[in-house]
This record gives sequence, structure tokens and C-alpha cells, in this order.
Amino acid sequence: MPRGDALSLDSEPESAIDEPARLLEEAAARLGGYGVEVSTEVDEADPVEALVAAARKADAQLIVVGARGESYVARTLRGSVGERLVSRSPCDVLVAH
Repeated sequence: MPRGDALSLDSEPESAIDEPARLLEEAAARLGGYGVEVSTEVDEADPVEALVAAARKADAQLIVVGARGESYVARTLRGSVGERLVSRSPCDVLVAH
């Protein structure tokens, strides 16, 4: 998949896990080149639950997540991972837009 393209929802089920894992490993390798310690994990669980559990396990001080830039109506109807994470996280959360 070319860089910057979103994972298609019509993808085969195994690629829905394999592709994000590959992209995470590439990002981790780049950050590792700058001396940043990185660990990656792909999980099919609810993102907020998975991030809260991972933060607790790692005794994290900060979680950084991206915002999708959705409208207020879309966020209200579907819910925002960032907003839910901020209220449930055991540590600080940075939501980048």
C-alpha cells in the first residue's frame, strides 16, 4: 500500500491486521533510529479500553493520539476516542490534530 493511503474497509480480514502492524513497525524502526524506545501492538479491542490497559501496564506518563477532524455531529453520534480516552486514562493524553 502506498504511504499515506488509508486502509480500505474492503480489505481482506488478515490485511486489516497485517497492514497496520507493518506500518507500526516501520514507524518504530524510524523512531528507533533517533534513540526513541518504542513498542507496538495491534489489538482488535475497543481502542479506549486497549489504550488504557496498555498505559497502565507500561506505567505510561503520556498517551498521544491523533484526531480525525470530524464535525461535532459526527463526534457526537459516533463518539470520539480522544475524548473518551481523556476522561478514562491513568495518565496525561495529548490529542493531536
